[in-house]
Amino acid sequence: MSLPELEAVVTHEKQHLINNDNLVTLILYVLRNTFFFLPVVADFVNSYHIQKEIKADRGTIHATGRSGHLISALRKVIDYPSFNITSINTFSQKHDIEIRVKSLLGIYTPKYMINGRSLLVSAIMILLAVNVMANKVEVHPSGQQSSSVCLDNNICEDECQS
Repeated sequence: MSLPELEAVVTHEKQHLINNDNLVTLILYVLRNTFFFLPVVADFVNSYHIQKEIKADRGTIHATGRSGHLISALRKVIDYPSFNITSINTFSQKHDIEIRVKSLLGIYTPKYMINGRSLLVSAIMILLAVNVMANKVEVHPSGQQSSSVCLDNNICEDECQS
């Protein structure tokens, strides 16, 4: 990369620091990994990440007064996959960088992207989890059986038998 391109990359990273993006992104990635079984969470986190990258790109343009160096730096990351600078490409993938370049060129308007299939799978997973938690689960010491005692008002309780 040329010196102006590196300056654009450093300015971009400063924008993340100014906005506390790194802390928020870390928390969101922890949530995404914790709720791995809910694809809608991953969609939201990925969309949020792209939004923050685009905001930092715009902050870079505002601070430097030009977009060309940042665009050429991003294109180099896309064009040279072996050109791996960890600080540039920590969380981003080629698709994310292409979206950022399109946004800088005015071809793409950023928006939150939630996949309908992810929403459906997440809803099913939540319903299954609620169903499991709603059912009464009893644990009895090994070898003991339970007996139910029902009162007049149809409230039943199980007790372990010794």
